[in-house]
Amino acid sequence: MPRTLPALPEPAWRRIARSWNAFWFTPRDPTLLGTIRICCGMITFYTLLMYSFEMDNFLGPNAWIDQQIITEMVKQRPMQTATLSGQP
Repeated sequence: MPRTLPALPEPAWRRIARSWNAFWFTPRDPTLLGTIRICCGMITFYTLLMYSFEMDNFLGPNAWIDQQIITEMVKQRPMQTATLSGQP
């Protein structure tokens, strides 16, 4: 009688790939996602609405940062950018 060998355990990468596919591609009820999107939209709308009443304090000649400081930040302060290689 031939003996059969026990099955080898599934490799970790295959388990991870199967779990990834199950998480992203298994059909689900869209109600929760729709509720989250509606709530995020309401929060964004509320934030924009509340900022609109005090817009002069954020932008304009008498804002928290006035025009002179903004001009100084843009034109007079040097900006140093790093190269893509990370070398100076």
